[in-house]
Amino acid sequence: MEQACILSIDKDGEAAARTTPFSRRPYPEKTMDDNKGPAQNSIIIEGASITHRFGTRTIFTGVSIVAFPGGPAAITGPNGSGKSTLLEILAGLRRPTDGSVMMRIQGEPHTASLERFVGFASPRLRLYEELTALETLDFIAQNRLSRERGRELIGRFGLEDRAHSRVGAFSTGMMQRLKLIAAALNDPPILLLDEPCSNLDEDGRRLVFEYLASVKDRKAIVIATNDPGEADFCEGRASLG
Repeated sequence: MEQACILSIDKDGEAAARTTPFSRRPYPEKTMDDNKGPAQNSIIIEGASITHRFGTRTIFTGVSIVAFPGGPAAITGPNGSGKSTLLEILAGLRRPTDGSVMMRIQGEPHTASLERFVGFASPRLRLYEELTALETLDFIAQNRLSRERGRELIGRFGLEDRAHSRVGAFSTGMMQRLKLIAAALNDPPILLLDEPCSNLDEDGRRLVFEYLASVKDRKAIVIATNDPGEADFCEGRASLG
């Protein structure tokens, strides 16, 4: 186990850079597959010296983070420390006040939009309540394979009996399962998950951890959380605030 600085923070002396154990794997020799595009296990996402402010309030300063396949990373911190905001910045949903986010393939910068490489899920995301679960996934799916994967994931996450039910009739836990399915639907190589087990019962938590364990060696995963189980699942951990 190598020491790797997965998240360093300089908050005007309030927080020091943190170095935590993180499992590193060598980059694969092959970076591209002619038929499938970039090989999933060659893609990393990197945020460099990210600072974000809301008005005059500084949320965090000088944050650097890198995520890669083989070792999920947890971002922890108290409420209001900026965990969700940092994930949104990494996903390209929010612009930082300062700093940059870049995707790298085999160590080389890649300028393509992050959108097609990232799966993002958050309790704050809204679903179309008029659609059924399957209609929601078909709306998001990029192609036929994604639609087929959606049906597989609905079964894997225990929603097969409600596949044709309107989302508006779902409980908050069922909606959370559907949001996670949507994030994984197009098989993105990067998963950015904000409190993935939020509102889930024990069976739902088990299904989420089983899925994450099955893909962690081929996807870069970052989880923002205060949940001890989610944090313990990750091999690297860093704190904001």
